[in-house]
Amino acid sequence: MFNICYYNQNDSDVLMPGNENEVIKFLFNNRENLDLSHIGKIEKIEIPKKNKLIEINCVEEIEKNSSSDSSKKADVFLNSHGISIKENGSKLYNKLY
Repeated sequence: MFNICYYNQNDSDVLMPGNENEVIKFLFNNRENLDLSHIGKIEKIEIPKKNKLIEINCVEEIEKNSSSDSSKKADVFLNSHGISIKENGSKLYNKLY
């Protein structure tokens, strides 16, 4: 089980190893069937890499563009909303209820 945290630009960085790519793949593969609170239907998935956003159009692009850059605050952008993916049990600094 994973939690999704929404980040504001001024939030402090959180270092987190994990399975972000697997969650992003799940979101990509199931985007037609998901309607997420605060985001709605997933129209666009982007991954931050080297200070720019890479739009994901196929699953292979997820691994190709994934980044372990600890300075990024969001693991993925869904419909232009920055999302940090946390494993269940992780300390959540900015959880939106």
